[in-house]
Amino acid sequence: MKRFSIFVCENYIPEFEYLVKKEQLDDIELVSFPTFCDGGFTPNEIFDNPAFHRSSYSNAVLFCGQTCPAPKKASNGEGWFQIVESPYCYSNLIGKRFCRFFAEEGYYVVSLGWLNKWDFHLKRQGFTQGTAREYYKSWCRKLLFLDSGIDGAAKDRLDKLSAYLEIPNQTIPVNINSLRLLVKEKLYAWKLKHSFPSINKDSQVREIQEQNANNAAALHIISRIAMAGYKRDVISMLDEFWLLIFGATRSRYWPDADPESDCPDRIKNLELPDGQSFILDDETTTLYAPLKLGGNNYGVFEAGGFLFPQNISKYNELFNSVIKIAALAISNAQRYEELVASRNQYEYISYHDDLTGLYNRAYYNKLCSTLSLSYPGGVFVIDVDGLKNVNDTHGHSAGDTLIQVAASTLRKIFRAKDVVIRLGGDEFVVIIEDCDEQQAETLLRRLQQNMSAVDTTLHDVELSMSIGYFVTESEEDSLEEMVHKADSKMYEHKRIKKEGLSYRGE
Repeated sequence: MKRFSIFVCENYIPEFEYLVKKEQLDDIELVSFPTFCDGGFTPNEIFDNPAFHRSSYSNAVLFCGQTCPAPKKASNGEGWFQIVESPYCYSNLIGKRFCRFFAEEGYYVVSLGWLNKWDFHLKRQGFTQGTAREYYKSWCRKLLFLDSGIDGAAKDRLDKLSAYLEIPNQTIPVNINSLRLLVKEKLYAWKLKHSFPSINKDSQVREIQEQNANNAAALHIISRIAMAGYKRDVISMLDEFWLLIFGATRSRYWPDADPESDCPDRIKNLELPDGQSFILDDETTTLYAPLKLGGNNYGVFEAGGFLFPQNISKYNELFNSVIKIAALAISNAQRYEELVASRNQYEYISYHDDLTGLYNRAYYNKLCSTLSLSYPGGVFVIDVDGLKNVNDTHGHSAGDTLIQVAASTLRKIFRAKDVVIRLGGDEFVVIIEDCDEQQAETLLRRLQQNMSAVDTTLHDVELSMSIGYFVTESEEDSLEEMVHKADSKMYEHKRIKKEGLSYRGE
């Protein structure tokens, strides 16, 4: 008996094994190939593996990421299988927006298959515990485990890995519904090609064709919903789903069905019969779908005014699939938004001075490597005079107050779009787009005029700052060069003030 062969990386084989067993897909034969991400093996380990012998299979399917060399290694140049390629290995388990975010942020995504043998994988990569910690901690801020809920002991293994690498971890729930539909779509297409050559089985062919069409439609919808990163996008896609697929003239998402909320009683008192994921009120032709996942409630979706209510009962499986993925998508959207907020907070802390709230030296270093200053543009270097004396006379808290007053003054003088940076101690840098010599002199005068009017709250201390600026002379001027030249002028200003002379910043 022919069987449909699916090739899967060992990192993701547990989800496929669970799916095949749960759905009783006896026509499927799963073939696991080693992860190419580890390295440490020769091509012969692939070519000599009986799993990849061409004679054993007919029109197989191989699941992989875009950067995976498995297709080339396995086929040895022969196109005897179909490739189902996704941007990342784990794209079939979670949306593309998540995938991009994880890659950009340097999060290390851990699959169940990899986690089950994490110590083996690290050894195969040639790591000791010390070198593994050094390597992963140099770029990885967090371990993210994609948890499909099929292994209750996975969290313990994740915690052990986290302790081993000394890197925090977080679990992201994933749903294999989209994977289930994708596998079934490929299976039914294979069946149509290989299992029904006789015209005497037309009814079976039509049945499989209909199943395949339904799976393809559901997969398209679910994939779009799963790709959404923000909660509002998930809700918008659900609205579109009810309208375009089933002609619902009205739909609404109730985010909070708690008894104390303001939602109507029909939502507060909603109870589902056992085994059902939604209720259809025949009298009002209104569908109610509570969105639940892992014991958590994510609101209720209400849709009604169907143009074709007689068709609704035909699509129970499609409803169930979309409702489940919607709950997961909203749950993950909340996590995505939390991760973005965490990243924004991390970036703010990383790039801002905690005393003044201005940008800090780390941000300045980043700008030096990334910023192309417009021509003309200007740079001011500013130094607070007498800080050491204030610290020695009044204490460091008074010195901090003086720095904060200086920062506040700079905020008032310069525009919101100008970049004001505290490099450290008593030194500030201001980067100004579209600044010529005349504008720089105007800013210098405003700074000098405002300093005398500033109340430092220290009775015998006045705010005094030495200032130097430099305006671009050509489009090739780099930020570092401009700061260096402005810095030289600032020290010249400091020297002139000590000698009691006037200064125009030139």
